[in-house]
Amino acid sequence: MKLVLSSIVCFFVSLSAYAQDITVLQINAKWNTRNNVELSYLPDDVNYKFAYLEEQPEQIKQQIKSVPTIIVFKGNKAIIQWDADISFQLRIPKEKVLASIKDVKETF
Repeated sequence: MKLVLSSIVCFFVSLSAYAQDITVLQINAKWNTRNNVELSYLPDDVNYKFAYLEEQPEQIKQQIKSVPTIIVFKGNKAIIQWDADISFQLRIPKEKVLASIKDVKETF
């Protein structure tokens, strides 16, 4: 019985170790909220976070060159980043975002 119980525990521990930890972060400026990117279509197993550039530390502010910016993280590592164009709009097809997330899950 102990062997079965320990096998089950090991199985669930290994599953949690390999669990997908994907986060999509959108950073925009308060003055540009009309150009927020709609991301309600993200899968349920993807964490979505939104932040205003003005509320970030200087180190982050210096790294963001245009808003809105969308960054896909696997754990704590940034994998993909999309930045707005000169119009301060980010036009990215839903299919491209979903395909990129799928690639991150499979590759990293």
